[in-house]
Amino acid sequence: MSEDTKNDNELIITENYIDAVLSDQSIIVFIRSNFKRISRKSAIKFGRMILERHPTVKASQIVKKPNAFVHYHLSLLEDDRDTFKKEFILKFKKEFEGYLVKYGADFDERTDGDS
Repeated sequence: MSEDTKNDNELIITENYIDAVLSDQSIIVFIRSNFKRISRKSAIKFGRMILERHPTVKASQIVKKPNAFVHYHLSLLEDDRDTFKKEFILKFKKEFEGYLVKYGADFDERTDGDS
């Protein structure tokens, strides 16, 4: 993703922003809380795909062993047992972007106190 993009909350998303956000443990915990079993690395991949606005996300794109992942997440996947349902992606994206707006405010407060 080479250009900056904006969402409804005026959150500017760049590669540097994505890297910074996905290196924060609280963001990883938030992403992982939406799944029964997902590794840190897979949570980062999923978060990156959401922030980069991929139209579809497949389990096989984010986890090494999609069959094991699918077993625990059938309700989140389409009939092909690989593609996440659009409803889940939209719901997650809305919650995630809301969390990122809150995270940005918290981050600003933490950095203001360090000056």
